[in-house]
Amino acid sequence: MEIDAALELHRRKPKERHGQQLLAREVTKLVHGEGEVAKAEKVSQMLFNDVGIVELSASEGESLAKVAPSTQVKIGDILLDTIVSSGLASSKREARQFLEEKAISLNGEVTKDEKRKLSEEDFPNGFALLKRGKKYVCVLSLR
Repeated sequence: MEIDAALELHRRKPKERHGQQLLAREVTKLVHGEGEVAKAEKVSQMLFNDVGIVELSASEGESLAKVAPSTQVKIGDILLDTIVSSGLASSKREARQFLEEKAISLNGEVTKDEKRKLSEEDFPNGFALLKRGKKYVCVLSLR
């Protein structure tokens, strides 16, 4: 019955991907257990739907760092260098271009300041989410 409902929802709103979400939920439940489903869904929302980083717990942040590219940084690191070291840009010139184009966000907030330094406020749960556009992400954790 649940499959029929998912198919009907898909017919009405294919962009919302109800079938894929149902499949992912069921596979996660089979592989990791019922308790991990909510955590996996929250991490997925964080990566793909700009859910606020402060809404994630420390364990959810660790899960996020396992499924997405991640790198360790320290307070005071310059954002421009972090963009390059995270792999979101191949050079400082490219990182500057992404910043100018407003393609870089830190914890969901677009930034253009190439001299910006990472601060404790950027790591509400010990980690931060650096994104280039909607597709490319890197989880930053403190060393």
